[in-house]
Parts: sequence; C-alpha cells; structure tokens
Amino acid sequence: MYALQQMLEVLDGRRPVDHLLRTVSAEVQSQVGSLLQHRAGPSGSAETARLLRVHLQIGGLRQAAYFGTFVRGRRVRAVAGRIEIRSVPLPSRGGPRRIAERWVIVEFAIV
Repeated sequence: MYALQQMLEVLDGRRPVDHLLRTVSAEVQSQVGSLLQHRAGPSGSAETARLLRVHLQIGGLRQAAYFGTFVRGRRVRAVAGRIEIRSVPLPSRGGPRRIAERWVIVEFAIV
C-alpha cells in the first residue's frame, strides 16, 4: 500500500507530514504531527523503514483492516490499522475544488 510506505517515510523524516493529506484521516495526520513534534531530533536511526508485506481483511463495502510488516535496519516490526473509503478534496489549479472518494488510513499502529 502506497499510503503505508508514505507514512513510514514521514515517520523517518524523509517526507513532510503534509504529504499524508489525501491518504490519512485528519485525526491520524494530527497524531503523526504531534509525535514528530515531541520527538527529540531525528528518528534516532540512520536506517530507513521499508514496507515488506501488507494484508487486507475486508470488513464491509467501505472499510477494511490491514496488517503487515516493515523492516528498519535488521529489525522487523508489525503495523496494523483500518482503512475506509472517504471523500477527499483533490488538488485544483485555479478551477473549482473537486472531491473524490478514496481509501484513507483512519487507524494506524506500530506493534
């Protein structure tokens, strides 16, 4: 899932938190932003996170649970959460703002 890889890149400091705007809910984006503000300096490791596997468990027409693994250096960690279809504003170049329905991360946890 591209959105999960983006999340890991934001947590590593490789992307700004604004890159999550259309892929995560406002609550998750706020939570990640708060976490990054309270972190003392960089992530503490020169190693970057890389997503290995992601599995989806469909829970209805508009929601699913996800779980997977990522690696940072030699350590493998688990990630889990929930995604939902939500209305998301698309970027506009001077024209009227368009809205599209997309899968959005609404819960995120590193286990």
